Amino acid sequence: MQLTDIDLGGLGAFLEEPAAFRIDTPYPPRPWDYVYANDRALLRVNHDGTGYFQLDPPCGPALFKMERLETAPPPFLVWIVTDWGNSACRAFTNFGLPVVPFAGPAAFAEYETVFAPDAARFTVCHDGLRVRTELCVAESFPGLVMGVAVCNTGRRPRTVRVVPAWRPHVAPFAQAPWDVPHWYQRCAVAKSPRPLITVEKGDPAGDPAQRLRAFFTTNLPCRHACVSEESFIGRGLPVAPESIGLPARGSWLPLASALPPGRYGAGNASIGTPPHAAFLGTLRLNAGQEKTFSVAAGFYPATADGSWPSSRPVSAAVKGFEPKGFERERGRTARRYRKLFGHRSINTPDAALNRYANEWLPLQLDWVCRLDRGWPSGMRGTRDAAQDFTGLVPLDPGAARARLLELFNVMRSDGWFPRQYSVAGREGPHDLRAYMDSGWWVWELLYEYLVHTRDFDVLAEPATYLDAEGTGSVLDHVCAMMRFALRAENQGEHGLLKIREGDWNDSVNGAGVLERGETVMASAQVVLALEQAGELLRYLADTGRVPKEALRQTRRTAGAFEAGAAAMAGALLTHARNRAGYFNGVFSDGGAWCFSPRDPDGRRRINTPANSFAVIAGLVDGAEREAVFEALDEIRTETGWLVFGPAIGAPPIAHLGRIGSGDLPAGMLENGASYNHGCHGFLGRACWVAGKGGMLYDTLRYLLPYDQEAHPVAAAKAAPYAVPNHWRNVPGSVGEAGATFLSGSISTGLRNVWHGLIGFRPGLHGLVIDPCIPRNWQALSATASYLGKRLDVRIENPDGNTCGVRHLELEGERFTPNARFRQGHRDVVSIPWERIAAVSGARGTLRVRL
Repeated sequence: MQLTDIDLGGLGAFLEEPAAFRIDTPYPPRPWDYVYANDRALLRVNHDGTGYFQLDPPCGPALFKMERLETAPPPFLVWIVTDWGNSACRAFTNFGLPVVPFAGPAAFAEYETVFAPDAARFTVCHDGLRVRTELCVAESFPGLVMGVAVCNTGRRPRTVRVVPAWRPHVAPFAQAPWDVPHWYQRCAVAKSPRPLITVEKGDPAGDPAQRLRAFFTTNLPCRHACVSEESFIGRGLPVAPESIGLPARGSWLPLASALPPGRYGAGNASIGTPPHAAFLGTLRLNAGQEKTFSVAAGFYPATADGSWPSSRPVSAAVKGFEPKGFERERGRTARRYRKLFGHRSINTPDAALNRYANEWLPLQLDWVCRLDRGWPSGMRGTRDAAQDFTGLVPLDPGAARARLLELFNVMRSDGWFPRQYSVAGREGPHDLRAYMDSGWWVWELLYEYLVHTRDFDVLAEPATYLDAEGTGSVLDHVCAMMRFALRAENQGEHGLLKIREGDWNDSVNGAGVLERGETVMASAQVVLALEQAGELLRYLADTGRVPKEALRQTRRTAGAFEAGAAAMAGALLTHARNRAGYFNGVFSDGGAWCFSPRDPDGRRRINTPANSFAVIAGLVDGAEREAVFEALDEIRTETGWLVFGPAIGAPPIAHLGRIGSGDLPAGMLENGASYNHGCHGFLGRACWVAGKGGMLYDTLRYLLPYDQEAHPVAAAKAAPYAVPNHWRNVPGSVGEAGATFLSGSISTGLRNVWHGLIGFRPGLHGLVIDPCIPRNWQALSATASYLGKRLDVRIENPDGNTCGVRHLELEGERFTPNARFRQGHRDVVSIPWERIAAVSGARGTLRVRL
């Protein structure tokens, strides 16, 4: 089935245009959103125009925003007023809602929202008018541009009042309760060749360099403006402001009262009160006539001395009003995403999966890397950033390298990484809760970067320490983080890594605060990291990348890491694997194993992340590995696998933290729900390690949102193009999706497609090709870039296997499985990287037979 063939019950449809979706109703089950972003700015917009715009996420200021659960009206819109000057004002917005007067759900003659990578497009037909809107983030200045076309669909001429409006925030996205933005704000009509309103916000700390300035401008013919929320709303409501229906006096200031930018008076400004910027214009339309105009808003650049900046951003915005200006802005964005989508592609028997993996997953990965998981707090999650940029490595290695170095610069000198770190640098406020998993995700990012790029020079880059002066190389930092896991004070009584305040499952935040608790999942991660670090050190030594005088110590360190991995693997098998054949999840401060055959509340529980990483780390094989998968199948439900099951809370379990207290409802988030990353992402990874192609495919069906058998939109409620954080398992809302785009599921899902289904896995010594597919797939192909070559991978499966390459051909040279390159307890084919680099021309073909 094609994505475009999926029946969504009249709510919308996937389009042929890359990564585009059409919404056919103003009332989907929830607001359905999309993201527009570049290196400076991010717009997250819903189907109804609501959302927020932030500069330099996650710590930059917001041009506009909405509070949690606030639904209307959009903070950046155009009111279309069809009757005014009396008590019977009639109006609607260019996004449709809200409609004035309100008389129940609006029935539009035509309604459509189209989200595509270059722009959001809205069409509304109401009250004899068709209004078309295009909205995009500008590439030429830090702001956004909105183009609006109003058409008279009636048979008679008419005059329409048009009110572009902006409710400014122009302040840090998150701030202290006592920092009330409007106390420091001035909103004014300013002199300019075009209508212009400026907003200036002073800094509560008195630093002139931190002053914020923003602008609002239009090419709509107009003579009046409003700068105050009090004047704009008047005796009305935010969804029905009084001013839009009033004569052009009182609430409205004449544009002729404008003063130069940065000058304020009673006739042109609102000072110290909530601002609301709006222009008042009219369009005279003959029957069938359409007229267009544009609106733009953005930030001025900051100045070191706080003086008023140049008008360059406004000039760039005005250029966007020219006939081809909006096209230029959209075109720059479209080219950027065509390049992103062109890096790699798959062609499998599942046409819907092909398009989703080729377009929607790279798109959402780009978003989530810019969103920082959607928490505009001024801090960046170490785990989150590392996971997301690990998926980005093949698509944008430069960005991955920059994030990698940023992460190593906040490592503590003993090898520990903070849970979240300040984007302001090592001197900023950090989240220093003692979570024990962050470093292992950073290691995974580094390893993936090295094997994809072979940029071993990054290991010599200097990096600071969070708690000490001086620097060390990235390789020094790597050795410190590995030694952290091997120190006796960081291992518990079973020889496993202590959990302290948590591991990947944030809600297990009380299992180790007394320094006794241990984590099975992070211990399995440590096993894998130590083995890979040992392999890396030996590779560096064997390939002349280590000075002669350091060779012996390097190999000795490699041996210590490998021995440490073996010891922790043995401890996991001896103590964490239970008599039922699967792995417990956590040993708590209370001296009890949890997520075990018999938890302290008497229940049997199975933990998906812990058991998945036991398989990923290669701790079990054969019948022992099958016992793990049989246990995991016990917690498969209609929404997929659970992160663990059953949920905890009645009765509560002591010494686990919030997951055990009963405060987080059963079936919500990490408490017994299908927490997408932890169940489908990690389990999918375990599946391709174990060669379970059919099960890997099932995990992808559950991880991704569009399959209507796995996640019917009537139950999920979220947009069927949007990867969610979790699927609820709560009575009354089973299968409901939550927190779209804010998940490591996107990165892990994309990696499971490429590392798993296609089996395209670069390593230190070469490129492993090891497909893991459903038995009924007889052929598939993929195209990817590696070491400057464009590689076409063509896979044949005539015998209905799920994994196991018989042979592979590259330019007539045959390669067969080699015991030297065992992965997942099976021999795999590895093509030396030198052979890939020697491919004649820019393109090579790999013919693979299972």
